[in-house]
Amino acid sequence: MYHSYGVKSPRTGTMPRAKLLQLTPAEEARRAALQARKKEIDQEERELLTKARERLKREQAKASKRERKADTFRKVLVGVAVLDEAEKDPAFRAGLIGLLTRFFTTERERTVLEAIGVPPLSPSPSAAEETGTLADTPGDAPAPEIAAGAVHGFGGGGVRMVRH
Repeated sequence: MYHSYGVKSPRTGTMPRAKLLQLTPAEEARRAALQARKKEIDQEERELLTKARERLKREQAKASKRERKADTFRKVLVGVAVLDEAEKDPAFRAGLIGLLTRFFTTERERTVLEAIGVPPLSPSPSAAEETGTLADTPGDAPAPEIAAGAVHGFGGGGVRMVRH
């Protein structure tokens, strides 16, 4: 396509110079067709890449959902075992209630946990000290009994696992 002519260069002697040759109409049409096909292929590649990225995101979302479900199921199983042991062993129950009292500090969490003997949140620690109602103070009254429904899902009748 290119034709070169010699030009003097002080360093290398002669340096090639390119001159664009004229294409025939058939060559020009072929060139245009190839460029159009290249654009089509580029567009197809972009679409395939977009679809592959979307598919990857969907698969990652599914994997994340499976992991969350497995984690939730694991927590439920551990909770059932811990509550069952707390129902049987008063010392374990007292330690569990102390742990839960320290760990769960919001009103919402405490309200849910009252069923197993975790005391509700007091307005302030100083008010609780004045009334003598701190739950994790050694020497307090024995830990309250865990409600029967607490171990078996608040409704009794055993634990029901729901598969997602």
